[in-house]
Amino acid sequence: MDDAELIALGYKVERAGKMVPDGNGGLIEQVILTPPGYSGPVNVPRPQPASGTIYFVGPKGGPIKIGFASRLEMRLKDLRTMNAYELIIHATVEGPPKMERDYHKQFSEYRLHGEWFEPASPILAEITRLKGE
Repeated sequence: MDDAELIALGYKVERAGKMVPDGNGGLIEQVILTPPGYSGPVNVPRPQPASGTIYFVGPKGGPIKIGFASRLEMRLKDLRTMNAYELIIHATVEGPPKMERDYHKQFSEYRLHGEWFEPASPILAEITRLKGE
């Protein structure tokens, strides 16, 4: 099909101006086709679970990650795979995602990066409170 036929069908035809492999050992000009009515990718927000587990996890004596998970065991498995240190669950509490955000605000002065916080006294005191010690 040539450009005119594609345009007649409602496609937007853009010539990228570069050659790409054709799959048979040769090269072919890259053409970008946009279907009729396509307005681009749609960002659909992922629905937040109403409740889950807020967790305090980190290596012994190291930074503490305050996070939220609807499936804690799977989340911990991922975190442990991505971390060079043995991660310990310091405390958990059931609650909505907002509770995690509230903890992040409450302890913002101790934030190291993202959801990781220094093991400051107020955070350690909250862990102790959650564990009922």
